[in-house]
Amino acid sequence: MSGRFPAFVFGGGLGALLPVFHFHDVTREELEPKLRHLADNGYRSVISDEIAAYVRGDLKLPARAVGLCFDDAWRSVATVAAPLLEHYGLKAITYAIPARITEKDGKLQLAIGTTLDVPLDHWDGSVFTYNWVSENASPGTVSKATFDGDKLTLEYYDTFKKGTFLR
Repeated sequence: MSGRFPAFVFGGGLGALLPVFHFHDVTREELEPKLRHLADNGYRSVISDEIAAYVRGDLKLPARAVGLCFDDAWRSVATVAAPLLEHYGLKAITYAIPARITEKDGKLQLAIGTTLDVPLDHWDGSVFTYNWVSENASPGTVSKATFDGDKLTLEYYDTFKKGTFLR
């Protein structure tokens, strides 16, 4: 069994490795035992600036350093993770994927991360449509973007409640 897990899981040393744990949408029931284990066993979480300094050779990480990352900035980062991290004296990195609206050749353009950069076609009122292809969207996929004050909702992403962006 130990061949499937890094040695530090079984009490071994980390050496020059920095274990990084990635989370997405979390519940208190699943996250708290993990954070409690880290805190109870002397692990210390590090953030982006510390990791960058370590990679450059400007910082020596403390023993039992780990990275805790929350991808996609789900609401649970604020409602579940943040209070637990504070309670256990840990820090984390959140990776939020921004939506950007720009103008190009007189049309609105939607960009998300590095994978989506498409024109928005006006449909009706504050609703626009866009076409795109990804590993989950086959050719010909059309979705809508709805503007409501400072809020932009992208229908395709909203299936998992990840489609609302606030300014």
